[in-house]
Order: sequence, then C-alpha cells, then structure tokens
Amino acid sequence: MGRTIKYTTAEEMDQLREILSTTLPIARKTTHFTQTEVARRIGISTGKAYISRLEAGVNLPSLHCLWKLAEVLDCSADYLLGFSSYHQLPRKNSIQDQLLREIEALDMEDKIDLLNELKKRHK
Repeated sequence: MGRTIKYTTAEEMDQLREILSTTLPIARKTTHFTQTEVARRIGISTGKAYISRLEAGVNLPSLHCLWKLAEVLDCSADYLLGFSSYHQLPRKNSIQDQLLREIEALDMEDKIDLLNELKKRHK
C-alpha cells in the first residue's frame, strides 16, 4: 500500500485532456448547465475555475470527479474520455427525469401551484 502505479504515459494523459476538453463542454451544454452549476452539482468548492480548467485541457478529474461529472451530465464516463461517441445515456425513466428537471427549474410559488393542481386531479 501507499505505492503509486502509473497506468498511462504522459502522451496518453495529454490525449485524455484533449478529448475531455472537447466532450465535457458538449455534455455540459446539452444539459444547459453553466460551469458554475456543474461544479456546484458535483460538490467542487472552487466552482467555475475547476470546470474551466477541465474544459481547457489543463487538468484531468479524479476518478470520483469523473463519475460525478458523468452522473450530473447524464452521460457515460466512456463518452467523456472518448471511448464512446454516444453521450446521452438511455434512461428507463426518461419522462420522470425530464419532469424532475422541469420541476427543479420552477420557482417555489410555481412548484406549490403545480402540487395543488396535481392534488386536484387525483381526488
């Protein structure tokens, strides 16, 4: 324990940074998130600067951060790293996911109105 094992060469790391600098902005823009919003959703306290460095090809994310990015951006880590060209994950509950996104975008007053309307319909 405590040893660091390198699985990739410096050239491969450069290629991963270049690929991520292309795929990450595409996935982020597809979800209509800002860099700041992505950073907040994955729990990065440095905010927009971190996502900006990833998109510029300066940094590579940790494995945990890559997993969180894929989760938040609704894509696979394979897509982000260039191993797949299909970025949107097929979802069994895509209607539910879309509804949740739409509800999240509402302000509190609209959420309450929607809830009251749903209650009326299911009486």
